Amino acid sequence: LSGVTLPVQTHLLRRVDLLDGGAAQLDHLVVSGDHLFFTANQTLNRLDLATFETIALPGAAVADALTFAHGSLWVALRDGSENRVQALNPRTLSSEGLLELPQSARVRALAFSGAHLLVTQQGGPLQLYHLAAGSMRGHAAPLSPIPSQVFRQGETLTLSLTDTAGISSVRYLNGH
Repeated sequence: LSGVTLPVQTHLLRRVDLLDGGAAQLDHLVVSGDHLFFTANQTLNRLDLATFETIALPGAAVADALTFAHGSLWVALRDGSENRVQALNPRTLSSEGLLELPQSARVRALAFSGAHLLVTQQGGPLQLYHLAAGSMRGHAAPLSPIPSQVFRQGETLTLSLTDTAGISSVRYLNGH
């Protein structure tokens, strides 16, 4: 594609600055659907994408890595010599009743695939956790349509979930 130029109509472009970190180092941007989570100088922050209000996570722990999965924000926290991966409620930033995984070294990265959490430690091994279904909050059970409901051509099919808490996206498959 060398030498290819794309026509850009500048009047169609609009730039909006949502975050101004000033002198702060902004890292680890993660979106949950309703919120943007990020670290500013290693302090966890949440930006509400509806109101653009930013809230800093209280406490002295340093956030080294973030990921969002199964309705929870997963954060690698470091507090003195203690290292842990903590699940947080994205709306309240509370860890009450959620999973905590102690770590032997500083965590550098977190990743999810299905029910598996991969934790990368600084100078240490990779750890793979298989999380039980009970520790994952998201549940995509449909509210509508109800089972065995029949639709005819021209009718409207409404898709909705029983509980949207902890769900950032749902993929509906058409066919088999």
